[in-house]
Formats: sequence, structure tokens, C-alpha cells
Amino acid sequence: MWHYINAETARPSLRHHETETVPRQPIGYPTQLFCRRLIDLAFHDSIQRRGGKPTQAAIDAQIWITTRTNWTRIPIEKRMEKWASPAPPREVRNEYAGSFDWACQNLCLNPDHIRTHGLALAHGRGSSQGRETWRRNRQGGPRA
Repeated sequence: MWHYINAETARPSLRHHETETVPRQPIGYPTQLFCRRLIDLAFHDSIQRRGGKPTQAAIDAQIWITTRTNWTRIPIEKRMEKWASPAPPREVRNEYAGSFDWACQNLCLNPDHIRTHGLALAHGRGSSQGRETWRRNRQGGPRA
């Protein structure tokens, strides 16, 4: 006995917008998660104190946050005075990768705004969960 099976039933389309009832979660890209984690941990480390004085890790974190390494934000006239060319020497250019300005640029954020206000919480947006996890653990459990 043969049964007729509708082609749409036998081979459903596997395109996500037709098979998923819930929209996809945003993707957390590894470089962006790394940059967010760098910034989160730097702010966390910058408030550490021992005996009423900042620890060495806090001092290093504050230096990392406040150092301005993005030479492209320096007006070209000042760059010409300082380096006699529009681009700085190679050793200055190599200092940019891994800096606070670099991390903010990878996240498409304004470094000056982040220095002043900090990062916004990123619940459900591919968060590295640095600050969220730390806050929840300090309060003794999940937030209600």
C-alpha cells in the first residue's frame, strides 16, 4: 500500500527562519569577548586595596585604563611636530595592540566615555560575565 506524502512534509526546509520559533541569540565573537573581559577585569583590579593602599595590580590597572595609545586621535599637526611624520615610529605603533583604546575600538565604544562611565552590563549579549558574575558572587547568590 502506497501513501502519498507531501513534498513539504517529507523534506522540510531547514532554513533557520522557518524552523526556529525563537529568534537566535546574539553571537559573542571571541575577540570582542576578550576585549570586554580585559576592560571588566581592569576596572575590577583598579579598586583593589590592601591595608588602605592600592595594590600593585590596582596601580597597573589604573595606568592601563588611563594611558592613551590611539595615535590616530592625535591631530596631524601635533603628530608632525612630535614624530616629523603623520605616522609614529614602529615601536609606538606596536604599543597600541592590547591597550585600553584598542579594546574599546574593537567593541566600537568611545574610550573616553568608558573611562568615565564604565561598561554597560551585557546580560544575554554574548557577555564575558566578568562584572555580572563578580557582583552576584559578592552578594551571595543569584540576583532576584
